[in-house]
Amino acid sequence: MKKTLLVGVCLGLTVAGVAQSGRSLPEKRVAGPTITRPGVHHGSADRVVIWSDDLSSASTWTLGQDPGAFDLDWEIGVGLENTGSYPTAPIESTTAANGYAMLDSDGANNTSGTEESAHMTTATSIDLSSYSNVVLEFENHYRKFPPEACYAVVSTDGTFPLLSSSTDISGMPNVFRLFANLATNESTTNPETVSLDISSIAGGQSTVWIRFHWTGAYGYSWFLDDVSLIEQQPYDLVMNYGVISHTGNGDEYGRVPVAQLNPDMNFGAEILNFGSLAQTGLQVQVLVTDAASATVIDQTFTLGDLASGATVSLDEMVTLPAIGVGIYDVRFEVTSNEGGSEVILDNNVVNRQFGVDNDRYALDGIGVYDDNALLGIGSESFTGAEDGLEVMTYYEFAANATVHGVEAILANGTLVGSAVIVSLYDTTTVLNTPASAASLSNPIAQSDVIEITQADLDAGRVVGLFIAPANIAPGGYYCTVRLLSQGNLYPITILDDNTVPQPGNDGLIFIPNDNVFGNGNAPAVRAVLNPSVGISEAALEGVGLFPNPTTGVLRLSTSYTGSHTIEVMDLLGARVMSERINGNGTIDLTGMAKGLYLVRVSNDKGSLVQRVALD
Repeated sequence: MKKTLLVGVCLGLTVAGVAQSGRSLPEKRVAGPTITRPGVHHGSADRVVIWSDDLSSASTWTLGQDPGAFDLDWEIGVGLENTGSYPTAPIESTTAANGYAMLDSDGANNTSGTEESAHMTTATSIDLSSYSNVVLEFENHYRKFPPEACYAVVSTDGTFPLLSSSTDISGMPNVFRLFANLATNESTTNPETVSLDISSIAGGQSTVWIRFHWTGAYGYSWFLDDVSLIEQQPYDLVMNYGVISHTGNGDEYGRVPVAQLNPDMNFGAEILNFGSLAQTGLQVQVLVTDAASATVIDQTFTLGDLASGATVSLDEMVTLPAIGVGIYDVRFEVTSNEGGSEVILDNNVVNRQFGVDNDRYALDGIGVYDDNALLGIGSESFTGAEDGLEVMTYYEFAANATVHGVEAILANGTLVGSAVIVSLYDTTTVLNTPASAASLSNPIAQSDVIEITQADLDAGRVVGLFIAPANIAPGGYYCTVRLLSQGNLYPITILDDNTVPQPGNDGLIFIPNDNVFGNGNAPAVRAVLNPSVGISEAALEGVGLFPNPTTGVLRLSTSYTGSHTIEVMDLLGARVMSERINGNGTIDLTGMAKGLYLVRVSNDKGSLVQRVALD
């Protein structure tokens, strides 16, 4: 694993009834597969293209470095690929086949302590004297790992400022910092089209130079292609993002149980006036529909007028009607009095989803969102953490609940023979865990060691039930999964959903004998609220329990002659009986209360949990 400078994460949780630590947590870099998140695309339809370059020739650009910087340059060519340990996929731009630009910080392997500061600049100036309203557009693919910064710089006299990753650009109107809202290890779409209004700097100027400037140390990569200057539209509203938070604290849970939904949900959005003229009478419609397209919420909010280049935010608490289990679509759409003059309307809308699921509580939106941006956190992510790495996800409970276990979504590359231990912790326990602790301790509830089976891989998940269920009060808790790989002989990786930015402490990791770190947005580590979620009929082949229903005597049928452990649990997960049987045999439930029970059969081949009715 690369040695990196650790960056503090702001603690931003507000948790009812649970003490919080003021500890600032560093971040760790994750190795593993990446699927990029959607980015805002400002289309250029019907705009006049003033100037463009498809990077098919390096001669139209000048490559260089700031004085004293680490020796790393941009490259321009065909088929460029990363040479580092954590490669970012080459850009899939419109004209990628004839060349593109690449800054390969990962391949530079820079551990010198000297920052990289490389730039590529248009070799000749561009005449914009006939255009007062100008947009710089380019396609790019970038993955973030701080401390680093990407800049676009505009010059009208051929001079440029010296820049580092920590430069204060507030007094530099010609310098634009890019991708500031990306989370650590997160990447743009491939490609993402970026549009910058440079009218105040370049409009009406006869000599304009464009520079792309990278600063950082041992980051990932930045790819660029298809750069153009386009005449700005007079009217162009852009919905930058939409927010759905049932906690009101910025947490955006993918699946929420009905009992944990707060009566009011926070709907938020940010709107940018990307046109050259002001727009008046802005309104944002928030439309929530169910799977049958029936309207659940339809509210319109008035935001007033918006000057060119300005942004305005929506931040409203909306009372929820009674809603049931299912997936809900949320549509944010901005309109104005000048909407009839807008040419580009697709960027006026943002679509989101959330789920209501009484079986599980999930921060991640895997299986709910239309598109997911996924990373993986696992036994191969950090040197020295092959066994005992603990992946943690925060859950805020508004009402009393019984948590039966934890479900974790497995990434490709996980092997049969790896294992997990799942746990539930109070937030204070997690945030106050001392550095260099051998493991997290004092769980509220915990499972036995659970070996990953082929059935788990086929299902794409592992479900671990606690030895005894946890009856918890309202407040904040962490569901965790501890990864055991036998020194990475049997790797295991958990998916981490980066689709929606989350507060910094919603997703954490614990590295044994090291620290608790902020990492990722929404690890797919979920609270299981229904014990039947953990039932797997195919986990142990050749084993059966009958008759079912039974009046008392339950027979075990198996072709395996070794020892079986039989555990009988009530529907709350509490163990009411435990026996060992060699080969075929019986257990007697006579005298127990009539009803449904969960019976777990385990041997050295695996385990099976079956629901049994006692009449």
